[in-house]
Parts: sequence; C-alpha cells; structure tokens
Amino acid sequence: MMKVSVAVVFYNEEKVIEDLLASIESQFENANPEEFEFIFIDNNSTDQSFRFVKSWVENWSSRFKVQLIARSQNSLSLARTDALNKANGDWVAFIDADSQIVEGWPRLVKKTLEGLPDDAAVVGGASSYTGEASWHDYAKSLA
Repeated sequence: MMKVSVAVVFYNEEKVIEDLLASIESQFENANPEEFEFIFIDNNSTDQSFRFVKSWVENWSSRFKVQLIARSQNSLSLARTDALNKANGDWVAFIDADSQIVEGWPRLVKKTLEGLPDDAAVVGGASSYTGEASWHDYAKSLA
C-alpha cells in the first residue's frame, strides 16, 4: 500500500492556518489512515500559529500519524529538509499553509501517483484560490 506524507511548513500563518486545518479535516475525513501521514514544521513563528497547529495535532493524532516539529530558526529550505527526513511515506506532498485542500484531493493524489514510476517527480498542485486551468482540472478528469 502506497503512503503519502503531507508536509506543511508554516511561519506566522495564524490568519490562514485554521482554514488549511479545516480543509484537511474535511477532505481526509474518510481517508485511510494507513495511506497518509501529516508533518507540520513550525519555522520559528512569533504569532499564534504554533498554538493553533499544536491544538489541532492533539485532536487529529488519534486518527492519523501526525508530527509537529518546532524549528529554532527560520529557513524554508531547512524546514522542508526536516520534513523530508521525518517523512515515512513513499511520496511527500508539500502544502502551503495559506492554501486549502480541494475537494477529493486525497483520492485524486493517490490515483495520480499509483501509475508513476518510483523515480518520478511531480511538481504542481491544486489550491482552492487558483482559478487557472491547471493540475486541478487534470485531477478532476481522473475522478
């Protein structure tokens, strides 16, 4: 069974992080916990972002494997490297903290990745704030 590690690096995202967390709850409600894990990397936030995510992790970790890592310095590249080092999945999906998971995303990602070779790389994604014809349209065609 293929597993996807969903990684979110955040820094001072208190105004938007709760929307992302709500979209994760909504879209992963019926997902298989053996197929997904979540890794949140706080990139040394100075606002309430860490507190929001920590509270969410405490509730959500009874359903999925969830890791919350606090960094002592702000570095996006090092934070992403931390996420890659902590990931247990066959694939890692980086989600921006100011995004929201679109409807059907877990199923569509799994379906897209299943047919790819092991050494493939996928760049791009679907966010609720983009109206462009993009990966999102392609993903919908797989449904």
